[in-house]
Amino acid sequence: MKHNFKKLTAAAVSAVMAALSIGNLTVFAESAPSEPTEVVLHFDLSDKDVSVKPDKDGNPQVIEDITLKPGDFVNIPTPELVKEGYYFSGWTEDGIRGFKPNEVFGVGDTDVTLTPVWSDENDLNYHNVNYKVVLDGEEIDTTTDIKQKAVYRKGDFVLVSTVRYQEPNHAASQLGWMMGDYEFKSAEWMIMGDENVVFTPAWYAFRTITYTVGDVDRVLGAREQSYEKIATTVNEVGGTDKFSRIGFKLIGWQCDFDGQFYRPYQKFETPDQDVTMTAVWEPKKFTVTFDPGATSSDKIRLSGLTDTFVTCPEINVTKSGYYFAGWSYLGETYQPGDDFRVYTPDGSSITATAIWKEGTKPDTDIVYGDADCDGDVKMNDAVLIMQALSNPDKYNVGGTDETALTEKGVVNADCYDPGSKLTPNDALAIQKKLLKVVELPYIPADGSEF
Repeated sequence: MKHNFKKLTAAAVSAVMAALSIGNLTVFAESAPSEPTEVVLHFDLSDKDVSVKPDKDGNPQVIEDITLKPGDFVNIPTPELVKEGYYFSGWTEDGIRGFKPNEVFGVGDTDVTLTPVWSDENDLNYHNVNYKVVLDGEEIDTTTDIKQKAVYRKGDFVLVSTVRYQEPNHAASQLGWMMGDYEFKSAEWMIMGDENVVFTPAWYAFRTITYTVGDVDRVLGAREQSYEKIATTVNEVGGTDKFSRIGFKLIGWQCDFDGQFYRPYQKFETPDQDVTMTAVWEPKKFTVTFDPGATSSDKIRLSGLTDTFVTCPEINVTKSGYYFAGWSYLGETYQPGDDFRVYTPDGSSITATAIWKEGTKPDTDIVYGDADCDGDVKMNDAVLIMQALSNPDKYNVGGTDETALTEKGVVNADCYDPGSKLTPNDALAIQKKLLKVVELPYIPADGSEF
């Protein structure tokens, strides 16, 4: 049977191992206990038959205890030990994992004692180290990938293979090798015992972490990205550059697995299930500029967050021969006092420009038909118009009667084809308005009278 498996490349192994620690570095890299303040790395040299090997020039060397802070790392002392009839392999804390001189060692928050490991040079009992891998229900031949030899004596250090296998269909990946219940990571040293050893893969399932922008608008590019991570490994969550949204900045992720909020690049242990990370957005702050079209110092600048509102200001300059008709932004016209939404379609600056129109600003307070300016349109407004037309000296503008038309009254009364002179049609339009036949102002379609 042809097996669907492959060795992980060196680059893939490096990427995987970057999220893990080696040996004793595993659990203490991020610890910061407040107590104790010091720990001691002790080297057991109590065996009276053991001495420290001189350096290459014959000078004596010493190995002394090292005082560290919890969570610190240190290199194992480089001097080797000497004991007649034995080979010095290195040091160990637990009799299973070995450390060579000059290798990095991490301490936790308790004192540690390392003892020397020896192999008897007269020991003729050699032991095998084999690697057993079962893929797709069938054992594969690992000898083509891993050199397996039978030259280890009790106390020898065995460098655990760096070869990694991957299960078919990308369901799981191997991060290390198991010797019974003990897991070794890449390039760690195992201390050979007095029997043969069989390593089996330490499998870790792949899980999918999906990043999504959430139910939001104005997203540039992708709205979702998915990655495969190995369960129980520690990785960093996505950064701020994963998605882009106009007017907003990405400040972190909401995790559906534990309900927690994670900052960009924060450490996250992939659980043994798929996970969705939803982007958390924060509105950006913009300066909204209201430009009257005069000097730079006349520009009015207000600050606001995306999708909030600022109040449109009054115009602060005048322009001879023109009147101010409002502020223009994205095809919309805003008047002073209006709510202006802080919005940009492309993330650029926000500038509303003044609209200037030639002439005099029209009266926007016209109440068409209200000839007597009492705030209401009634029959007496039609009567006043007819009186003003028939007896202007008494009832038109400047007339002697106290009820005579005013300048404002004339503007209101011009409700039939506004802009034309006052005519009986204006009085008639008011009557038709009261009868609910027309609305004011009334503009005849063909320019004719009623």
